[in-house]
Amino acid sequence: MAAFEPRPELARCLDSLARQQSREALETIVADGTGEIARSMAAKYPAVRFLHFAQACGKPQLLSRAMEQACGSIVAVTEPYCCFPADWVEKLCCAHQSEFAVIGGAVEYDGAETLAGWACYLADYGAFMLPAERRVTALLAGNHISYKRILLAGASDLWSEGYFKIFLLRDLERRGCRFLFEPELVITYASAPKWREFARQYYRNGSEFAATRTRHFSRAARLAHIVTTPALPLLLLFRRMRAVWGKRRNRGQLVRSIPLLALFVLCWSAGEFRGYLWGAAYFTHSWRIAEKGRD
Repeated sequence: MAAFEPRPELARCLDSLARQQSREALETIVADGTGEIARSMAAKYPAVRFLHFAQACGKPQLLSRAMEQACGSIVAVTEPYCCFPADWVEKLCCAHQSEFAVIGGAVEYDGAETLAGWACYLADYGAFMLPAERRVTALLAGNHISYKRILLAGASDLWSEGYFKIFLLRDLERRGCRFLFEPELVITYASAPKWREFARQYYRNGSEFAATRTRHFSRAARLAHIVTTPALPLLLLFRRMRAVWGKRRNRGQLVRSIPLLALFVLCWSAGEFRGYLWGAAYFTHSWRIAEKGRD
């Protein structure tokens, strides 16, 4: 996982991983985006590997570097706001005895009963809440996804410059890999950010996503995405609402969250627009700002 602050949610996540009942060896790696996490938490969690890099990095770059250093036969990607039941590793190993190269699971909400908390959860992970069926799909939660290590070793060119789940899965699918959603694998998510912070992060994520896409775009394709981006908010909002409404759970929370969900997808779309405009130059510009912030 990648993290930028030593928040209580990270400690909660690490504690849940330390309580795993499985006898399988578990290696936990936290890519520390600031250096503050290792300084404040390394003593309490000596079994956790805290990675810190002198050069400023975004979340995709931190995750790719952590994945490069992972040694396990299964590599799972998550985030600090998640908690894992004690039998999670055992179930994950059993699931990976199948032929599927990539396996994801369900994500349930366990955060504060606030409008902002529910909106942040529904924006990213509402489509992965229970009930759900076991199915072959490329739609997997970014905070609950795992890969066979041998698969990643043969596809490092796809994520060496930054880990973006959607791009990696697309390329793996072209290579004939199959992905599984396994509802027996369940983790909980407790969102901590305030809605303003979440919206800003959505904007940054949208910018990085679009800037990465432009590396493989022709000028015509890039222009087409710039022109059509204004229509994106309605499409993204519709997809999120449809995915949650079909679950027949938490519909009231969904309806109350619509204003914030609309804001979040608008921020993402604005970020995409910026990323398409800047292209790969976006990363150099953003990292320079991050370096100035450190100074």
